[in-house]
Amino acid sequence: MHKILTQIERVFVGIGLGLSVLVVMELVQAYQALASIHPWAGYGFLVLLAGLVFYLAWNIRGFFQFRTVPRPPKIKPGDVAGPTVRKNTLKYFDRIMKRFEQNEILRSDAAEALERFKVEVAGLSRDLPQHGLDEWIDEFEQRTISPLLKVLDKKAESVVSDSVGLVSLGTALSPYRSADVLIVLVRNTHMVNRIIRIYRTRPTPIETIRVFIDIARVVAWVNVINATDQIWSGVGRHLPLVGKYGESISEGLFSGLLTSVAGHAAIDRCRSYHAWSAESAAREYRSKLRRWGDDILSLLKRNAIPRFLKRKKAASTGKSSEDFGMSGESDDSDLLEYGR
Repeated sequence: MHKILTQIERVFVGIGLGLSVLVVMELVQAYQALASIHPWAGYGFLVLLAGLVFYLAWNIRGFFQFRTVPRPPKIKPGDVAGPTVRKNTLKYFDRIMKRFEQNEILRSDAAEALERFKVEVAGLSRDLPQHGLDEWIDEFEQRTISPLLKVLDKKAESVVSDSVGLVSLGTALSPYRSADVLIVLVRNTHMVNRIIRIYRTRPTPIETIRVFIDIARVVAWVNVINATDQIWSGVGRHLPLVGKYGESISEGLFSGLLTSVAGHAAIDRCRSYHAWSAESAAREYRSKLRRWGDDILSLLKRNAIPRFLKRKKAASTGKSSEDFGMSGESDDSDLLEYGR
């Protein structure tokens, strides 16, 4: 079943990427319309597009400025750590320490934990055991590195959260498919660039390709939703609180969700130790999807469902919606209260 769903997703992603041709056509039409008004208007539009392309290229510079994730030495459980393994273990932690020392966030927000980590690494040459080295490394990382990574994780999570909000709002409000795609590309590349700079680590070459695949997946699904806007709008008319804005709301929520998945995948791949694991990432994604779903369910329970029930009761009794506390002012205050 999993393989079938994966194949179906690949088909839709391929279709979505193919629909990018419509985005190019829309940009060409926009240029022609502006140029027909005045040539300089068309030139200005081309300059704007060139600026966006340059900005996208500038945002991927982090992939060339930083080194990849350090790889810990391969140690099988129960193996005796020989001189070579012990030497590689020391090099591994020394690389992490030097990378942390260059991180301005850690120097300012976790100075004490960073100093303790440096002291611990300095004494590793006499502390490394020969037996159970794999378990010892895990314990050492949890005790000394995890507190530092939590500081960086908090910064990176805030970047992902900001990007999710801007992508969701931007794609929901934008009336043009080309603008939707540009918003997704600009914000997702900016998000990944910020994450790389927070950890001062870029993903491995294979995982770098997967980062761009994640961004392409967001673009593809936004194109698919744009291409089926009539279906989404038709379904939305039968849902409470959605109405004719069903396509915009669904596009905003879905593009935000995929941006969240892409952002957290970038965090996993840029962390300064233990290369990205598909199994652990899958567990993390399921947890994040559940939290995202809980937020959406809470919004429906606090706003959409009560308002729908009040309207239904008002219609059955013949009373106006104001009799049930459904004035526009109260609705706005409810939404503002939720936003707080």
